[in-house]
Amino acid sequence: MRAVSLFTCQYGIPSLACSAKRFADSQRLPLGALTGLLLLLARHRGYERVTLLSSSQSFSLVKLMRLLAGLFLIFGVVGTALADPIKWNIPTSTLTPEVTNTGPSTISGTFVYDADSNTTSEVNVNITIDGDAYALTASGLNSNGYVRLMAANQVGAVGAYVEVTNLTNAGGSITESRIGVIGVGECTELSDQLCSNVSPQAFLSNPITLTSVPQAPGDLDTSFPARALNDAVDTVLELSNGQYLIGGTFTDVDGIATRDKLIRLNTNGTLDESFTPPKDLNLSVWSVAELSNGQYLIGGSFTDVDGIATRDKLIRLNTNGSLDESFTPPKDLNGTVHSLAELSNGKYLIGGAFRNVGGDTTRDRLMRLNIDGSLDESFTPPKDLNDSVWSVAELSNGQYLIGGSFTDVDGIATRDKLIRLNTNGTLDESFTPPKDLNLGVWSVAELSNGQYLIGGSFTDVDGIATRDKLIRLNTNGTLDTSFTPPEDLSSTVYKVSELRNGQYLIGGSFSNVGGDATLGSLIRLDTGGSLDTRFTLPETLVGGNAQSVFWFVEASDGTYLVGGKLEDVGGDPTRDNLIRLLAEPQPPTSVTTTNGESSLLVSWSAPTANDGSIADGGSSITGYTATAAPGGATCTITPPSPTGTSCTITGLTNGTDYTVTVTAGNIRGNSGASLASAATAAGPNYSVTASGGANGTIIQDGERSVAQNQTAVFVVTPDAGYTATVAGTCGGTLDNRIYRTNPVTSDCTVVATFTQTGCPTEPVLNTLTLEQQIQLVYVGLLKRGADRDGLAYWINDIQSGFTIEKLRENVVNSQPEYLQDLGLLTRANLVPRFYQNLFSRTPPTDDTGLAYWLSGGGATVKIDKLVLALINGAGCTDAKTLVNKATVAAYYTNNYTTYVKAEAIEAVANVDSTDASVTAAKTYVDGLSNG
Repeated sequence: MRAVSLFTCQYGIPSLACSAKRFADSQRLPLGALTGLLLLLARHRGYERVTLLSSSQSFSLVKLMRLLAGLFLIFGVVGTALADPIKWNIPTSTLTPEVTNTGPSTISGTFVYDADSNTTSEVNVNITIDGDAYALTASGLNSNGYVRLMAANQVGAVGAYVEVTNLTNAGGSITESRIGVIGVGECTELSDQLCSNVSPQAFLSNPITLTSVPQAPGDLDTSFPARALNDAVDTVLELSNGQYLIGGTFTDVDGIATRDKLIRLNTNGTLDESFTPPKDLNLSVWSVAELSNGQYLIGGSFTDVDGIATRDKLIRLNTNGSLDESFTPPKDLNGTVHSLAELSNGKYLIGGAFRNVGGDTTRDRLMRLNIDGSLDESFTPPKDLNDSVWSVAELSNGQYLIGGSFTDVDGIATRDKLIRLNTNGTLDESFTPPKDLNLGVWSVAELSNGQYLIGGSFTDVDGIATRDKLIRLNTNGTLDTSFTPPEDLSSTVYKVSELRNGQYLIGGSFSNVGGDATLGSLIRLDTGGSLDTRFTLPETLVGGNAQSVFWFVEASDGTYLVGGKLEDVGGDPTRDNLIRLLAEPQPPTSVTTTNGESSLLVSWSAPTANDGSIADGGSSITGYTATAAPGGATCTITPPSPTGTSCTITGLTNGTDYTVTVTAGNIRGNSGASLASAATAAGPNYSVTASGGANGTIIQDGERSVAQNQTAVFVVTPDAGYTATVAGTCGGTLDNRIYRTNPVTSDCTVVATFTQTGCPTEPVLNTLTLEQQIQLVYVGLLKRGADRDGLAYWINDIQSGFTIEKLRENVVNSQPEYLQDLGLLTRANLVPRFYQNLFSRTPPTDDTGLAYWLSGGGATVKIDKLVLALINGAGCTDAKTLVNKATVAAYYTNNYTTYVKAEAIEAVANVDSTDASVTAAKTYVDGLSNG
């Protein structure tokens, strides 16, 4: 066998190739870039007849040359490299030159070129030679500014090559003449990965226009292997490790009859051979769930498992697929399990068509199981659900949303198709969904805003025929009339879901949407319900070709895995019932910001899928955009460095608070926004100097630097018994212990002061009872509390018109006890004695104490009137001491049996401002022999 090669003289290929140029000249073909080649197999009888790859059809060398000529029309345009990969559409074109007149030859197809990486992918070229059809799908190779596609590139192999030169966007079309040279022969020597020993066989030059086809979300992921599943896929699930669990009606996979109803795929779509579920599931798998312990819960219509008839409708599998024998759900479920869910409490909610669970004729269509599979008797759902439950969902508040075909609940005919249950199973009467849903609800989903998205086969809602197949409900069940999805979905909606970007993905068996026959099977809606026209499906899934999508999942990498009754997707007869669609990337994560002068440095992490790969939606991320709000200023990372994960937003206002989000982009669009990061653009820094007085602390004490228009925060903590006030030039607000300055625009200060609590706002005597006032005069002048007779005497006299001042005057001038003790002292000696009697302390010597009374403002108070002046002028702590002394003095007076002067003195001698001193004094009084 001999290989095929492609050359032009201008690239310094051996003169062997130059004969091709002479052939081109003879055919009046203008020279241009070398642009095409098809994978061929050459037969040993020279080059007279060859065989096209993967085809038993053979044709003459003349046909081969016409075929190659058509390929040379496929690619190329002069210009600069593209910023993003571009998909090019090859219009159906007649191949020239005609070497014979045996019949028309045409070429059509698509390919994708990424100028940044100089690679070509998704090449699908279709050629017809005299009515015989051929196709080429090739891989890419970088080489000296050209893109060469090949299916073989090694010595000893038979190969075919397509080379693209100088490709660019050129405004969306290619209108350039091209020349091609092809050789056929056995490859014995490689030159730049192409065979260099094969004679050229054909040239081509022909004008053609290639139109660019925008890459769109919804494009088929051809890298995901086609699986020959011979019947429908009813459920798909992405697992926590990035693999996929697939269930359905199929009875063999890729021709293997023992791989039926349930398979596990690796992330790349290949079959996971290590997963060995039970064989011979005799009927469909409808629903699967990955459990928190890594096991799988499987529900369906199967009536036995591996020939065991008691293992029907519901099983639990270990991670390797083996049956978990410890799981023993109710036996003989006489109807299909349609939907199941692991609940937040570890139990399982099961819905379906089964009746008489555990022999209970009122246990129909809905049950909750304990972890071991036993029936949870504490769950008491409505009885007599008269038809199937199709969908169950646990809500964020712990309640359950249930959809199905039932037309009444507990005999109430207005409770049909949709109900909400409390955690114990009772009906939530506050949930009032639309009545008269005339057909079933197949899918329910709780949205991130707390609303519910509902899909099904209903053709009107409360008699409104335009509300069919899809509605959105408020949390209380009322219809959200602001949601306006396309009307007239032609058939059932089987699956609804909210995507991570906030849009909705809707799948079903509808073949047109709102009368548009170019739509069907799967649509994507914006939040308001409008159709996302950027989302496009393979033609074999829309319009008259529309088939049924039963289930889908938005994978963690951003792609959509779609299952259903699907045939020949993308024109591939082996791609049935399970496909993966490409989409936009997932949002970046871990967004952080660092403030700068009128700017913010934004950093993030690339989105990551469950398997650890980049969640790029199936197409490489081509850039990131960070956006600051308010204002919308942005920065971007674009090719040639789309893998960068930081950029700087400039032009911001210093001191302004911003929130920053980041999106990722690929050739199909942009992701939703990341979680926001809060930040403030910095300006000049100013000094804020904080200080605090005694009896408390301020953090941070000292000088700190604060950006312009920013606030500084301090924690102000007074000692016990004190309160804090904050002043200074910064201005600000003290809330509890947190002091926040006003936005700082210059150097400023923060000054904290601490004031004792309980300080009198008026003379102390005015705050005391008459008995306490008399007791304090006794304590101050005589060091003791009053005896009962003396106290009663002065109370009576004062109530008769005397005053405390008269009491003071009587003691100072008439009482021998005073005259023989304090009455003999000088002013300098008397003041300290009064301090000790009244406050249990010595006076300070500065102008707040002794000096004040001797030579300061208190020096004018007559010596015999000092005691009342000291009482009325007491500060916070001293005032508390006075109250405590009056209290203890009264306690002694009221509790003694025989008045003993020495004991009366001792009772108040050590009382101070603390509660403990009062307790100790009372204990002393209680312990006296006469007490």
